[in-house]
Amino acid sequence: APGPGDDGGTAAAACDPAWQAGPGDPAYVIHTSGSTGTPKGVVVPHRALAARIAWMRADYGITAADEVLQFASLSFDTHAEEVFPALTAGATLTVAGPGATLPDHLAAGRGDGLTVLDLPTPYWHQLADDLDAVDWPPGLRLLILGADQVQPAAVAAWRARFGDTVRLVNSYGPTETTIIATTAELGRSDAVHRPPIGGPVGSTTLTVCDAAGRLMPYGAAGELLVGGAGVTLGYGGRPGATARAFVPDPYGPPGARRYRTGDLVRWRADGQLEFLGRIDDQVKVRGFRVEPGEVEAALLALEGVGGAAVIVREQALVAYVVA
Repeated sequence: APGPGDDGGTAAAACDPAWQAGPGDPAYVIHTSGSTGTPKGVVVPHRALAARIAWMRADYGITAADEVLQFASLSFDTHAEEVFPALTAGATLTVAGPGATLPDHLAAGRGDGLTVLDLPTPYWHQLADDLDAVDWPPGLRLLILGADQVQPAAVAAWRARFGDTVRLVNSYGPTETTIIATTAELGRSDAVHRPPIGGPVGSTTLTVCDAAGRLMPYGAAGELLVGGAGVTLGYGGRPGATARAFVPDPYGPPGARRYRTGDLVRWRADGQLEFLGRIDDQVKVRGFRVEPGEVEAALLALEGVGGAAVIVREQALVAYVVA
């Protein structure tokens, strides 16, 4: 067989698609909920993923001495925050067993060396109700939260248990902006007041605008638009949906785009963003983005269902059907 240093190796590299990927080419696709009943595939380019990995390694301080737990499913983009910074830094990546809860994983002694955890906020809220019931890793130094609004009571419980020994980071970011767009360091004051979602991560721009695209002043509510290196390529095979959600960025270089998050936010006096809710019908249930219209469309596709309406009640979807 040809060796890597001869012409055969060069020819193989020239025809192997794996050698042809550039910064603007797709790295992976993650599907999000769609209002029409068809999930939208978000196409994430290599440059966006690389920018996020570089920032996470630097800001989270990921090194070869760390051990990170992959707790998220591969279908949820948080997995990229767990996997890629760890592997590129030479850290140890531990994979949670199928269906295993975090307390089960830790109780089995498989997490004694963990230093970094990345958890969905609603799941962490449940754990915060009885923190002493969990065998937390003795070397835990960083806990990253995301996917929902952090509750002050949970921050208070965490600080009472751990003090300032474990760094607590609240992250925010739609899939369309490559994993995260903002982070906030949660301190003791966030145990009293509504915790913020923070400021922009590296190479990210944030603007708060009204419906006409005009900048909103500090303290006024508006839609959050995210620009910069993390903006993805759009929705695969959905040019119309892409054009509506990814709009020209007047503050970026020629051809740059911003993502319209549909999230209502305001700038606080301390320069951090506060999340206020949604400006459309999309909801979050236990950290997952859900379009009620998508669920209604699935119900209407069932034989014998003539009408359907879906609402959220106590962190659960409730469907009403006409049969």
